[in-house]
Amino acid sequence: MKTIIFGIIFSAVFALLTLYIIKRFINKLDIKDNYKKYFKYFLYINYIGVVAYMYTRYNPNIPNILFFLLSLPIGVIFLTFSISIIYDIKYTLLKKAPLSNNRREVLKKSLDYIAIAGAIGVTL
Repeated sequence: MKTIIFGIIFSAVFALLTLYIIKRFINKLDIKDNYKKYFKYFLYINYIGVVAYMYTRYNPNIPNILFFLLSLPIGVIFLTFSISIIYDIKYTLLKKAPLSNNRREVLKKSLDYIAIAGAIGVTL
């Protein structure tokens, strides 16, 4: 019974992390909508990997290599969440900074590309 409760809470926490990444990071990026859609699909696939990890964790019939591969999405989501928090803080500070609109736009695009590069780098 404890493993079921843990699995539900674990899956719910990672679902909330995934939603936070989508709402507060991906939707704010100044990139084409197609790229946003690809990032969202990538996160959904990672979340499915987290749920599959919970199934393989307590199933002795699953090979170890599959178990290790399914543990990778946990790290991807958590590290992307960390980058999302840093992005969100810097984005909020940028909105409050006394800058001209042109300078703010350039800094926003720079922040977007640095955050995307960080998220991709961490994932790799």
